[in-house]
Amino acid sequence: MDMVGTTFRMPQERMADAPGPYTGRLLVSDGVNTTEIYNGALFNICNLSNGGMEFCNGIDDDCDGTVDNAPLPGAEQVELNPQPFSPGPTGTAMRWAADPRAQSYDAVYGDMNILHDSGGNFTQATLGCLGENVPAAPVGPLPDPPPGHAFWFELRGNNCSGPGTYDSGDPAQLGSRDAEINASPRACRP
Repeated sequence: MDMVGTTFRMPQERMADAPGPYTGRLLVSDGVNTTEIYNGALFNICNLSNGGMEFCNGIDDDCDGTVDNAPLPGAEQVELNPQPFSPGPTGTAMRWAADPRAQSYDAVYGDMNILHDSGGNFTQATLGCLGENVPAAPVGPLPDPPPGHAFWFELRGNNCSGPGTYDSGDPAQLGSRDAEINASPRACRP
């Protein structure tokens, strides 16, 4: 702190590595008697080290007055490993690149034949939740489809702001996978 006369100054740069709310407390003592003045939250230091991006960490990183209102995770890119399906007791696993905005993931699967026959209705085609609020990849072993069928797999990230999306973001996508999968009684529940 810098003190000039009766003014104390704390440059923000000196506290940039300790973001969050700051309170004021002043103790005055003559050696025998002590008096304390306390004031609640005086100011908030934004997290400048990460560019002011909001994260799920219990701190108002972007200084908008709301703690942990981080952006939702985006659509995840999923790959099935190993390709092609391998025999063995462990079966196939679903892997994905970690999203820095996600704290956990939900993975669902369904029947491609039902999806096709229903005109793309994910509510009817969803068969189950492979992993709910799992912290990281992989999820597996994956179920084997019956002869003449194929399965689809969807993944979404979750964080303190809520569940992310199953939607691809592709303009060719019709309807909302989120609404349809969430409407299925066999979907993961956030």
